[in-house]
Amino acid sequence: MRRAAAWSVTPLVMAAAVLAAIVFVMLVAVLVQWPPLIDADVSLHESQVAWTSAHQWAIGPARLLSAAGVAVVIVVEVMVAASWQWSRGRPLLAGWLVITLASGWVVTEALKLLVARDRPSTNGLLWQASTASFPSGHASVAVYGYGALAVLAWWTLSEHRRGWVVSALVVLGWGIAASRLVLEVHWTSDVVAGYLTGCVVLLLTTAWVVKSSSS
Repeated sequence: MRRAAAWSVTPLVMAAAVLAAIVFVMLVAVLVQWPPLIDADVSLHESQVAWTSAHQWAIGPARLLSAAGVAVVIVVEVMVAASWQWSRGRPLLAGWLVITLASGWVVTEALKLLVARDRPSTNGLLWQASTASFPSGHASVAVYGYGALAVLAWWTLSEHRRGWVVSALVVLGWGIAASRLVLEVHWTSDVVAGYLTGCVVLLLTTAWVVKSSSS
């Protein structure tokens, strides 16, 4: 908890505000079908489809990475981590993990319902996704789920272990987000917005736990 208390709340909140503004602009652009964004999404998607077609070996790893981002997997992982923190006498960190996970899911699903964007026509060819496209839930959970575990590792593990664990979790998060493009189930802006949405949630809940641990 000393490491958490050493962090500053203001930069976390300011960063969250900036990223939230970017997500808002992207959301409006999608809702009004702003031509530059839509055209860029179509062009990037066509390029991604061509890339995946030429690199069939990437489909298997992408499916594994996407599986790591499904709800049941991250819920189990976060609950195990929260239980561990509770057993170590750190109820604040345990609660922070659960709150971050729940908040991230609620915000992401609310945005999906609000925007109700259709997925690319290639959805279902390599991976079947049933919810709305914007923002990407996998990209979001890559941050508010695995990112929260990375922050927890930074705060609680020894110095010679935390670097490896944090790096692995961050890379895993990047891989999960990228896998949604490889599997052709999202527009690029969906993934970017999802990742930024996860960042906003994680920054705000982290600011809360930092303030609580220092008071």
